[in-house]
Formats: sequence, structure tokens, C-alpha cells
Amino acid sequence: SFPSPCMASQSKGKEKKQRRKEEAALDAARRLRVAVAQEIVDPLEAFVPFRTYNRKGIHVELTWRHSESLSSAERVWGFTLLKTHMQALYEEADGWGWHEQRKRRELFEESARFLWVTDQESKEPRAFAHVRFEVEVRRPTDRTCVCAHPFQHGSGTRTMQRCC
Repeated sequence: SFPSPCMASQSKGKEKKQRRKEEAALDAARRLRVAVAQEIVDPLEAFVPFRTYNRKGIHVELTWRHSESLSSAERVWGFTLLKTHMQALYEEADGWGWHEQRKRRELFEESARFLWVTDQESKEPRAFAHVRFEVEVRRPTDRTCVCAHPFQHGSGTRTMQRCC
């Protein structure tokens, strides 16, 4: 004997419910990982030897900064650096474009973190990496966004870049 159509639809319904339950559990686990990552005060604490870089005429210090700890002058400097090196790339990319207010908001949102690079002598900023831990709504994965921006030193530009 064959199963009735009613039994088949009940089975499909149970499968869909089980998939939704599994997806909800995965989403909760992703959100928990993001929350844990955002609570880390300073990930560089475990890597003290890497807080300074003294090679090839470059003498810089690296610090982990939260968005709210940046002064208005540092925010202006950071956004200017971002705009200088990224605006053309965004404008050339299909479907992206450069939206200044949106970029500024994204760069300095509350959850933003920075690997901030300053000159050891002058204490002037030299570079930064912008980090956000988030669960992307359109993609079922948690991710870390890292954007490291070029900086001028001596005879040329040193480039560090990986943007999501």
C-alpha cells in the first residue's frame, strides 16, 4: 500500500519545521559568537611583542581601539584616509557607489573596532584596520569585516588592504 497524500504533506511540514529549528539554532550560535567577539576588550593583550613594529625605518605602535574612544580629530583623519584610498574603488564597482554619510556611519558605528597604528615618536596616526563582528542578514554566516588602509611612509605607500 502507498502512503496517503495527507501523510506525505505532514512529513514535508515536519521537515520544514525541523529545518527552521536547525536554522534558528545556527543563527543563535552565530549571534553568540559575535557577541563574545564584541566583548573582547583588547585582543592584543595576548600578543604584547606585536604591539610595536620597528623595521625598515618604520617605528609604529599598534593599539586596539573602540569607536567611542577615537577623538574627533582621529575620526576626521581616519575618514579622510578611507575616502582617499577607497572612494574610487567604490565608485568603479558595479552596484556599490560611494555614499559618504553611510560610509561615515559604518566606519564609526558603536560596534566598530580598530587596530590603530601610530608613529612611536610623534604619536600621529599612520594607518588603521577597521573591524566589525556581525551576522550578515543576507548571508547565513557570521563574519569579520576587516578593512586595512594604506599609509604614506618615506618614499612610498605601504598598502594593507582586505575589505569585505
